[in-house]
Order: sequence, then C-alpha cells, then structure tokens
Amino acid sequence: MNDQKMQSIRAGRHSPRDVLAPQHFSRFVVRYLSAGAILAYVALAESTLSGVLPTKLVFLLIAAYVATVAILSVAIRDNPESTKLFKILIGVDLVTLLVGLPSDPLISCPSMAILILVVLDAGFRSEGRMYLPALALASLTGLIVIGLRAWAVDPGFASGAAWTLGFSTFISLYGYSLLEGHLQLRQRLSVFSQLADDSDDLIFTVLSPDTHIGEANSATRLLTHDSESSLESIFAVRKAQANLLVDEALRKGQAVRQWPLAHTGALIEIKARPMFTDDGLRRLACTGRDISSHHQRADKLLEQSRSDSLTGLPNRRAFDEKLELEWRRMRREQTQLGLIMLDIDHFKKYNDRYGHPEGDRAIQDVAEVVRDTLRRAGDFVARYGGEEFVIVSPMSSLADVKALGNRLLNALAEKQIQHPDSPTGRLTMSVGAASLLPTSEQGPERLLEQADSALYDAKKNGRNRVVVAREIDADMFSEDDFQYGG
Repeated sequence: MNDQKMQSIRAGRHSPRDVLAPQHFSRFVVRYLSAGAILAYVALAESTLSGVLPTKLVFLLIAAYVATVAILSVAIRDNPESTKLFKILIGVDLVTLLVGLPSDPLISCPSMAILILVVLDAGFRSEGRMYLPALALASLTGLIVIGLRAWAVDPGFASGAAWTLGFSTFISLYGYSLLEGHLQLRQRLSVFSQLADDSDDLIFTVLSPDTHIGEANSATRLLTHDSESSLESIFAVRKAQANLLVDEALRKGQAVRQWPLAHTGALIEIKARPMFTDDGLRRLACTGRDISSHHQRADKLLEQSRSDSLTGLPNRRAFDEKLELEWRRMRREQTQLGLIMLDIDHFKKYNDRYGHPEGDRAIQDVAEVVRDTLRRAGDFVARYGGEEFVIVSPMSSLADVKALGNRLLNALAEKQIQHPDSPTGRLTMSVGAASLLPTSEQGPERLLEQADSALYDAKKNGRNRVVVAREIDADMFSEDDFQYGG
C-alpha cells in the first residue's frame, strides 16, 4: 500500500477501487444477490406455505430494500467521502432485517443468510457492532412472533423454527463477543502499524534463510527499488556479511550491526531478532536507527575533551596520549623521540600589570607563534597547563630539538609583545629540550623528566634561553655536564 493511499484511509477517504471503501461495488452486489436469493426462496415456498408465509409482505419488503439500496449506491458514488450516506445505508440494512426476520418462520431462515452475507461484506469493521446485535434482536423478535402466530397451527413447525432462531440468537451474541475482541486487536495493530509507518527509523522484516526484505515501513520503502530488495542492496555490505547477521540472530536471539546506507553513507545501527508467524515462514524483525549524528556528537565531545578552549591547541590529555603513542612507534622504528617544554617568562607579573584578559591574549599569541614555527607535519604541540606548552617531535636528535627551541625564541622575539616588568622589556620564554632513543626498559616518563629538568635549568640560569638535557643519569653526573644554549 503506497503512502498516498495510506494517508487517504487514515483521513477517512477511500478510492472507489479500494475494497475497504464503503462505496466499493462489492458492497452493493452482495446486497442485490442476497435480496435475489430471498425472492427465489419466497417464490418456491409460496405454493406450500401460503398460509404461514406472508408472501406479499416479503415481496414488498425486498422491493423497497432493493430500490433504497440502488438509490443510495448512486448517491454514495457521487459523494464518496460522505459518512452520512453510508450510515443511512447501514440503517436500511438493519431496519430490513428487524422487519423481515420475524416474518421468516422456516428453519432455513434465508433472512439470516442475507444478514451473514452483509456482515461478511462489512469485513468485520466497526459496523459489525450494529449488525450482530440486530441479528440477535431480530431472532428474539422472531421467537415471540412465531410463538404467538404458529404454535397453535403447527406446534412441530413452530418448535423447529424456534430452535433455529434460538440458535441464531446464540450465534449472533457469541459472534459479537468475538467481533469485539477482533476489533480491539485490529485497532491495536492499526495503531502500532501507523506508529511504525510514521517512524523515521527503519522497520522491516528479513525473510530467513535468505536476506530479502519482506514487510517494511515507509522509511524503509524509500530505500527499496523493487520487490527483490535485500540487506546488501540497502546497506553497503557484502552478501556474506548479511548472511552472518541472519545466522547470528537465529542462533543467539539477537544480532546488532552498524552498517552504512548504500546511497547516503549514513551510519545505521541495526537490531535483528527472530520472529515466528502462523504462515510457517521464519523472519527477522529488524529496526534500524541513524546514529550518524550520535557519532558526530560523540566525536565532537571527544575533540572538545582533548583540546584547550583558550588556544585551540590539544590539551594535556591529548599530549599524554600522543607521547605514549609516539614512544611506542619510535621504539619499533628504533628512532629518537624529541620533546620540548617551554614556559612564558615572568608571566605572573604580566598578569598583575595587565589583568587576566590580556594575559589570556598573550597566551594565545604565544600559542600562535609556536604553531606557526613548527615546520614538520609530524610535530605535535599542546598546551601543558597555565603558561606552559609542550612539543612532541618524532625522529629528532638533541641537535634538532635545540635548533627548534632557538627558532621558537627568535619567533617570539620578532612578535615584540611588550612586557615592562621583564628585563628584556618584552615577552620571552624559557625552553627545555630532550631527546631519547626509546627502549623497553624505560617509558616516556623518562623523556618528560629530562625535558622538565632542562626547563628548570633554563629558568634558573636567566630565562629566555634553550637548555638541552643529554641522555644521562642525573645522579651520576654534575650540573656542568648539561649543555646550555641560546
């Protein structure tokens, strides 16, 4: 059923070609055929039951019924969305049954036949709530009429008719209870069906053991191009991957996958569970939800958690991860890993003079200088905390990190950021640099300790300089063994 047809049904509008439509031709053909059957029955029974059967009343009743139905059929076709005309048609059915059934004392009860046909024609829709009680009322009325009219004439005949009408009463009441349950169940199914069809999520079934798409909601049908659509035609996966999903769901009771759509690339999380229906076919009930936005938000949050809001540089957490990663990589490649730590000189005095907003701008300026000075794609700079920055420089020797440190000092000097409380009259920084060949006996903490120690020496020896730490054990050598530069 296409979307336009579904929307029309929900709004109470039906196409005359729709078998569910009140104006569908079958709704009137059933009534004409039933009326014809009654007339044939009356014609055959007239010669033997002329004293019991009110023939003229039945003929008149059927003629009036057929004429009324014919007029209403034309009116309903001209006004297909009129609920008033359809209610009038139902009223005509019920009045005819209430008048005709008590006048039919035979065990065959053709009037019951027309009622059953009309109820079937109603398709167990809500009008059945009126037809079945009408059948019960007509049957009870028939019992009373036959008891008063025919019992004295022919008790045996009256007894048989009474049994038939009594059974009719029981069947109609029992049928009404079944109909109520059916209508309630169908209403629930209709609500769930509408919810599923209006959902933006993909809801569909997969026929097992194949991977073909069976029933599907509107969101899924937009992705299918023909009746032979399958998992591998909707999602960017291979046939073997689709088969694995089906097998896992059948074995474990559930399977979850994250697959991209074939046409848009949107990431969909699919949950599949087995379902068993009365037709004997094994199906998977599948739901698919677009999680692309969730991943994007998660990536954005992760990026925010790894970056410094003031400078836009990676933060200390990102630095720790990068240092560990590069240490392992350089150990595999047996190549030196360089590390530089730098700290803005006399920054507290700068903050005291200009205030924290200007101090933040100074940190941003230094971050820009450091970022612009790095020339190699593999170099990584992060804000270590406060006015400290750190640079990871893979495949760099002591000479390389010392040269990089001197370029950083020169670049900041060219920036000429005024700092009256500094001995130089401008903003400067101290740099500690180290380089190690990673081994399994020590971790990246050793490199960090050496760079931090070198930075401490740069501060202690006058600031605005680069100090390079050699790969030595500080406990075995004196301070004179450290090389100072800049």
